[in-house]
Amino acid sequence: MIQRYKNDDRYYLKGYKIEIFPDEIQREYIERSFIVARYVYNWALGKENEQYKLYEDGLVDKKEKFLSAYTLHRMYTEFRKDKPFLEAFPYEAARIVINDVIYAFESFWSFKNRYPRYKTKKYSENSFPVRSDRVYFEDNMLRIEGLKRRTGKIFTNYHTHEHKSDNVKYYNTRITKDKLGHYWFSFKKRELKPLTYFSDNNIQVSEPIGIDLNANPTIVLSNGTIYDRPNCDKINKRIKRCRRKINKDFKHLKKLQEESEKTNSIFEILPSKNAIKRLNKYRKACKKKADMIENFVETSTTKIVKSHPAKIVIEDLSVKEMERNHTVAKRVRDSNIYSIIEALKQKSDIYGIEIIVANKYYPSSQLCSCCGARKKMGSQSTYICPQCGNIMDRHLNAAKNLAKLAYI
Repeated sequence: MIQRYKNDDRYYLKGYKIEIFPDEIQREYIERSFIVARYVYNWALGKENEQYKLYEDGLVDKKEKFLSAYTLHRMYTEFRKDKPFLEAFPYEAARIVINDVIYAFESFWSFKNRYPRYKTKKYSENSFPVRSDRVYFEDNMLRIEGLKRRTGKIFTNYHTHEHKSDNVKYYNTRITKDKLGHYWFSFKKRELKPLTYFSDNNIQVSEPIGIDLNANPTIVLSNGTIYDRPNCDKINKRIKRCRRKINKDFKHLKKLQEESEKTNSIFEILPSKNAIKRLNKYRKACKKKADMIENFVETSTTKIVKSHPAKIVIEDLSVKEMERNHTVAKRVRDSNIYSIIEALKQKSDIYGIEIIVANKYYPSSQLCSCCGARKKMGSQSTYICPQCGNIMDRHLNAAKNLAKLAYI
């Protein structure tokens, strides 16, 4: 997400996500921090739920139906006393976790997200925030708050010439762990917008372009360029095959656990090594598919913006409504249309290109791009105008109609 910094349009916050390689002592601290961060989040959420229940029972006023961040911080200060596992967790990191709960409720009341839920060890992401003003890099070594000096710095693949004395500011710093057991450090850094990129590279301004987004092909430009999503059929079959085997393993494990409970066995039934291998194979396939789609979104949107169009016109699509059509729902999810729209908005803001979002009810695919005649379209892939006889691909015709909105 592009964020402003002191209302200065020359700068933006660029996000980074790098893999880190902690040693045994550092890994122990990170794993313990995951548990404590999840505990603090659930504690703060429980306090908010208790307060809201008091409001429903009529014991507090409407203004006090939720606790403020300041109140929760004070309550946490008292709560963490005489609890060594909380004392070992940095206080500023706990404040950020509490602020995450407040933000989750704000998103719920603004109809952006569902009601906040408790985090669980099995389903929730392993993540905890890091105090950003205590973070710095030295070449490819990372220093964070909480790790003592004797434990050293964390090795990373992020090579930089920054030093602690440079006073580089980082924002929204977090450490996460994916399902494959890899550790990641994400952060944002303030950078100048490349507004002189086009003049430095002698790239002339081209005509405004309209972009039609759909399931297949994914991106169609009004100049005839097509960016098609990667073919995920093979990897989808692999994921489906792995999921089928995992379900069998789960049923077999559940059956063994029920038999163990009947015999009052003291031994815990764990999944076999082959079951764990199949689960890791499934996770690797899902990760590969996500990386393929993410790479497609980043490369295609970057090429569109760096072609230096005068304006970009896109359609305000409702992805949820598109997914209701079961025949194209899977292709829509694989295309990741929402991420394409967000990436175009962000990169247009960075490179100083005006972007126009057309109304989602604008009949771009029904109008003829030559004479403007209107014709109802069903599932036809070719547009044939009843008046001028224009024959054109349906998606290219829609993109040309969107491009015309740049001149209005």
